[in-house]
Amino acid sequence: MTDSDISQLKALWQDVFGDTPEYINLVFHESHADDIFTVSRGGQILSMGFLQAYTLKYHDRLLPAGYFYGAATRPGERGKGHMARILQNVISEAERRHYAALILIPADGGLYDYYSRIGFKTAFYAGFQSYAAIPDFSVPARQKIVKIEDNLFFYSFFLEQELLRPVTLLHTLEQFRK
Repeated sequence: MTDSDISQLKALWQDVFGDTPEYINLVFHESHADDIFTVSRGGQILSMGFLQAYTLKYHDRLLPAGYFYGAATRPGERGKGHMARILQNVISEAERRHYAALILIPADGGLYDYYSRIGFKTAFYAGFQSYAAIPDFSVPARQKIVKIEDNLFFYSFFLEQELLRPVTLLHTLEQFRK
C-alpha cells in the first residue's frame, strides 16, 4: 500500500463513517496491509474492507475466526459489485488462513439481505447492556483515576464476562485497549 492509497482509504472511511481523524488513524495504525481489501480503478480506490483475526468462543471450543469490518464503497460506485468482489477475496483469504468462521456485523437491517445473497447466515446476535452507576460523592476528590485501557484488572474482568457468553468473539488485550 502506498501513502496515496492510505490517504484515499482514510478519506473514504471519513466520508462513509464520519469518524474523527484520531479514530481513523488508530484503525489504520492497527491494520496490516494484507488485511485491507480494495477495488480500484485508474488509481482511485472505490471500495474497501478490513479483515482482523479473532478467537471465536463457541460454547466450549476456541476457534480461529476472521472479523470483516470497515466495509465502504464510494456513493457513486455502489451497486456495481465492488463489495461483492471484496467479499469474495476476503472469503478466500479466510479459507487460506484456516479460519473456522468469518464474522461481520451489518450496520443496519437492510444489509442482512445483502450479505445473505453472498452466502452469509445469521448465526448469533450481539446485544448491548448498559448500567447506570450512581456516583459516590463521599469519595475524596483526590482519588487516583485509573484509565480502563491501561489496567489489567479491567481487561481480566472484561475477558471473564466475554467467556460467560456461549458464543462470542474474544478480544486480546491489544484489541481491548483500542
